[in-house]
Amino acid sequence: MSKHRRHQRRGIASLVEVLAVVFISTAAFGLVGASLSGLVRLNQRFSHQASGPSDLDLLMRRLRTDVHASQSVRVDNGELSLATASGEVVYRLNAGAAERSLAEETVRFRLPTGCDWEINEPTTDAGRLLRIDFLAADHAGAERAVPCGSVVAEIDRRRRLFSAAESAQGEAR
Repeated sequence: MSKHRRHQRRGIASLVEVLAVVFISTAAFGLVGASLSGLVRLNQRFSHQASGPSDLDLLMRRLRTDVHASQSVRVDNGELSLATASGEVVYRLNAGAAERSLAEETVRFRLPTGCDWEINEPTTDAGRLLRIDFLAADHAGAERAVPCGSVVAEIDRRRRLFSAAESAQGEAR
């Protein structure tokens, strides 16, 4: 009879061992699943940010639009002032970012590290074109600054386009 009891205990002990292994395995798979889920979310977040336009791209688009809408341009100590129908728009560089101010609203655009701008004032020879070059600080001893991007825009372009459309309508009559 003692042999029979040992056999039963051995079966119960092995069942407890199996349950412990299943529990530990389930916990390990749960941790791995949660980690993978977090990594997938992190990957999606960074791939979404990488696919979107950078602040420098957004700044260049905004600058181009504002220059097209401006009637006059003034450059003073690296600060760009544009007189538009909605008020004076001021762009300035400040601590690694460009700021666009209109009335009470200020928008900041992050710039690449060491990025600066060079504003070429418009001349009558250039046909009222304003050129702004964004240049990165010298990399690894380069002789010249590395260009990050540039904006070339015609001042008061909308007026020219509207007057051309009005003259075309007058000729059609």
